Amino acid sequence: MAKISVNTGEVNRNVRQISTAGNALAGKQDGLRHPNSSINTPTPKKIREKYTQINNLLHKYGALVKNDAKRIEKVAQNMRELDEKMGRK
Repeated sequence: MAKISVNTGEVNRNVRQISTAGNALAGKQDGLRHPNSSINTPTPKKIREKYTQINNLLHKYGALVKNDAKRIEKVAQNMRELDEKMGRK
């Protein structure tokens, strides 16, 4: 059976970025206040900034997931083509 390798460096980098973003979010106490932060009273400006940051994070995460889905489909297609070339179905 054929062995298909992936670029684990890129996968690991993406996972680290997601982990870093998750750790930053997990450090929030109530989504607005953070230990050692100057944000003590949420203001409309701070709320808007945090909302924008979260929205951007979700957009980037969605793009990563979409990209991963394309890569997984490409690997599956390559495996099918390789199996056909080797006479397996």
